[in-house]
Amino acid sequence: MSLALSPLRVCKDCGKEAHSEEDLLLFKKDKKGLHGRAQLCTLCHNARSPKAEKKPYLRKCFVCGVEATTKLTLHLFRKDQNMKHGRANICRDCYNKEYFQKYYTQSKERIVNHSRTNCKSLRLKALDVLSDNPTCIWCGYGDERSLCIDHIHDNGNEERKTHSMNKIYRLISEMSREVAQKDYQLLCRNCNWIKEMER
Repeated sequence: MSLALSPLRVCKDCGKEAHSEEDLLLFKKDKKGLHGRAQLCTLCHNARSPKAEKKPYLRKCFVCGVEATTKLTLHLFRKDQNMKHGRANICRDCYNKEYFQKYYTQSKERIVNHSRTNCKSLRLKALDVLSDNPTCIWCGYGDERSLCIDHIHDNGNEERKTHSMNKIYRLISEMSREVAQKDYQLLCRNCNWIKEMER
């Protein structure tokens, strides 16, 4: 009388049995499991996986629940290059209303002080790029507190529409002196105002 051999592995969901090494290939790998396989076949394991249910949205805000169902609606979410589709899982409105405002309220003084310090530092770097000894090129006044970075071609208003002063200072500080002096010059506030009135 022959005894039936017990299976090597049995799927606890569907009951599929593995009686050979070839049958074991149909089971999910598990180094800690018997014969290096889990108690689930690959099909049942995939069915259990959360990834098996395809989400009907690309991004979903965890605060208000708004969904981006197409790439055209992804712009509603805050940018984050480290996240899927380059967007965070919080919409712009919720971020601006709840998180940013809360953070700004708690840290307003520190943010303002940092911004002022950064602006002063960038301004001094820009002055150093334009001249080794920053002075007004019209009258020779040399107090750095009253010096202005003047646009030679009178296009300052246009530039300020697209760039903040911090951005302008940073751009100048990254230029070489020869390039910067083609578009910018140093004037004291009085001379700068006289130039503006004489335009």
